[in-house]
Amino acid sequence: MSASAKPVASAETERRPRVLLSNDDGIHAPGLQAIARHLHRAGYDLKVVAAKREQSAKGHSITLFGDIDVQSFTLEGALADVTAWMVDGTPVDCVKIALTSEVLEGWKPDLVVSGINRGSNTGMNIHYSGTCGVAREANLEGLPAIALSLSYEPIGMFQFEAAAKSSMPVIAHMLKRILNGDRSMHASMINVNFPNLPFSEHRGYKITKQGASTFQNWCEEQSSHVDDSTDPPVVHKVFQYGGRMECRDPDDSFDTKAMNDGWISVSALSLLYRPAELTPALAEWELFQTK
Repeated sequence: MSASAKPVASAETERRPRVLLSNDDGIHAPGLQAIARHLHRAGYDLKVVAAKREQSAKGHSITLFGDIDVQSFTLEGALADVTAWMVDGTPVDCVKIALTSEVLEGWKPDLVVSGINRGSNTGMNIHYSGTCGVAREANLEGLPAIALSLSYEPIGMFQFEAAAKSSMPVIAHMLKRILNGDRSMHASMINVNFPNLPFSEHRGYKITKQGASTFQNWCEEQSSHVDDSTDPPVVHKVFQYGGRMECRDPDDSFDTKAMNDGWISVSALSLLYRPAELTPALAEWELFQTK
């Protein structure tokens, strides 16, 4: 299905497919604006609930203490008629509020879309990702979801329009299956990562597995001083993270390597942590031996 194709209506209600859009870069982010424009242009019943400010690497965190301020928000240009809310909270707060409060007045989505993130979410980075946190929370609420992310490499300018255009066939295929009663995606999210390339240079879509690639961090000391006004004196240090992405994938059947090679990586990720290789060895621990 092309990006310009009309959305599939539900056979039961003949209504437009409902899409909830959120992200972790915030409601002002260009990636969210790009995919919102494409979803709106395609005729989907679109609503946006996203964070007030940058919330990258917030994972699945939520605001347990204190109030969460939610404000109506007007998107720019052709999106001005789309219902949008800005949340002073984490990405997962946004989804929880959208799905469990009355802010959307009883409206429930068929699909939750998260992104398009500025930077990939592959390998071990999925655990840190607020973009994936949005999709995971949708799954916990029994809804199918897709996370969309755009790599930093290999060029400096972010190709959000190319990623948005390439997102639309995946979204259309998901919605077609969902509206035809397929519930196979309700407990797993689709994680899509785009190479940062013009649309014409994408090699195509590739089914991948989550790999072991990760962001190698180090802490850089920015300043240090001793407060002598206390007894004993207190040493204060200020650090910032530095780092780089390290690809550990053996081949392009894994997400990071496929994306780095110019493919659009498409992975299905479960809510469940599968038993680790260590599990059988636990039986050999003295702690678990039957007496």
